[in-house]
Amino acid sequence: MNVRESLFVQNACFPQLFRPPYGVTNHSINRLARRMGLLPILWSVDAKDWQRPPANEVVSRVLAGAHPGAMIHDDGGGERSPTIAVRTPRRRLLVT
Repeated sequence: MNVRESLFVQNACFPQLFRPPYGVTNHSINRLARRMGLLPILWSVDAKDWQRPPANEVVSRVLAGAHPGAMIHDDGGGERSPTIAVRTPRRRLLVT
């Protein structure tokens, strides 16, 4: 069983999108993703939370770039208390 089949068994659907790690991509990677039935995607807004800015800076950066269909990149690794602060219930509009 390959990874795609395993995801289907666990989630009852196949992945359709592919975000390359670190956003590193080229023609060969995109062609391979398409051959696998995946649509390569990147983000349009980078929260840059990996720089560990204060929560209000993360909010400002995301809201400045937000638009219908925007893809927001949130690093999600390591110590991310500012990012977690952004995700409080009163700021729910950012979690869509």
